[in-house]
Amino acid sequence: MAVAGKSSDELLKALPAWKQSDFNEFWKIGWRSGSKQQAVVAWERAIKDRDQSTMVVAAAKRYKDICAKNDTPLTMAATWLNQARWETVPAVKPEQERVSAVCACGREAQHDTGDCDACWADKYSYQLHKGEFVAYKPLLAQQLKAMDLWIKDGETRSDFSDRCRAEFHRRHGNTLHFKAR
Repeated sequence: MAVAGKSSDELLKALPAWKQSDFNEFWKIGWRSGSKQQAVVAWERAIKDRDQSTMVVAAAKRYKDICAKNDTPLTMAATWLNQARWETVPAVKPEQERVSAVCACGREAQHDTGDCDACWADKYSYQLHKGEFVAYKPLLAQQLKAMDLWIKDGETRSDFSDRCRAEFHRRHGNTLHFKAR
């Protein structure tokens, strides 16, 4: 395909109708700004038949969803095509294979461990304390006990957190660290 001096529209017109329409669908993904002309050239080189074209467009849509979920920008279309990145985009599992995992607490699991965010934090959150990393929840419980703070009957978690924060600031000013007794 001779490229010199041709616009992307001129290059597209030289392609079969199915390649043109599939490229237009591919281009609508919203790729990072780059040369549409180079994307058309890469499309012509990469796409051999209609089945491959359909598969590449579907992979590009999954790639866009993954980037949106992870808050990362898309690459340039020509780069994505030239590097055959459609081969590494994870496939979506069929509906019967997608089981909504439920954490032991009953909430939807968001982690590979089968835990929801709150339970995962309970098990795996650590804080630097006196030069070593210690589990956050036991450290917090120890510090609340040292301050003689307990949850009262009928008190919500939010109210208890507010009361703990206020008591800490009353005792320590506006410092941001605890001192173990």
